[in-house]
Amino acid sequence: MRFSERVKEPLRKIEFLNLGKTTRQFFARSALRNPYEANRSSKTDKPFIFVHVPKTAGQSMCVALGVYGGHYPLSRYFSIDQTRFEASYKCAIVRHPVDRFQSAFFHLKRSSYISASDDGRWAGSNLSRFRTIEDFVEELQTPRKRRRFMSFKHFRPQLDWICLPGSRTPAVDFLGRFENLQPDVRIIQEALEIGGELIHKNAGESDKLPLSDVMRKAVFEIYREDAEVLGYKL
Repeated sequence: MRFSERVKEPLRKIEFLNLGKTTRQFFARSALRNPYEANRSSKTDKPFIFVHVPKTAGQSMCVALGVYGGHYPLSRYFSIDQTRFEASYKCAIVRHPVDRFQSAFFHLKRSSYISASDDGRWAGSNLSRFRTIEDFVEELQTPRKRRRFMSFKHFRPQLDWICLPGSRTPAVDFLGRFENLQPDVRIIQEALEIGGELIHKNAGESDKLPLSDVMRKAVFEIYREDAEVLGYKL
């Protein structure tokens, strides 16, 4: 079953819904890309799953692990092949929710000038009217608008990517942190018997611009569940 680019994003959103097991499996196997194909490593034969949570140094991790990569939730791996899922070493990198949000916003604003990319098209349609990140945070104070923006992959809570259906507990063997990236990458590489250094890709200087305390608190509240489960403080 093949779908045009126009409907791919809505399809990706469907898999995050609370679907029944049979419906979830049918949908994942018939309508979505098999993530195991993108997770084949050129550096190890050990079975593993790296969950690329958007804006958590995922591109750098993919290079370090020798995989093509892509943004696939852990639940999709589980739905497509549970036996292979259980036999695989599962890992992911997470990040402070406020810093991740800020990084996502500036990444998408930069992408809005590249309309040929998926991110650019979405950003051009949804973020171009926001002059500053503060303007965007203000918009998110409206629940209906917040739900719409947070359904996009870069703003979706991290727990959506690393938990199985019906659970808000990360279902990975190792959960590394962006704030401790190099040592945590070495732990993953040692588990998979992979060598090499991590080269940080896709980092933007504007991501480091400070948010006011008021804005940080507002974003923190939006992602409070992520922060509490993953152990981040304001």
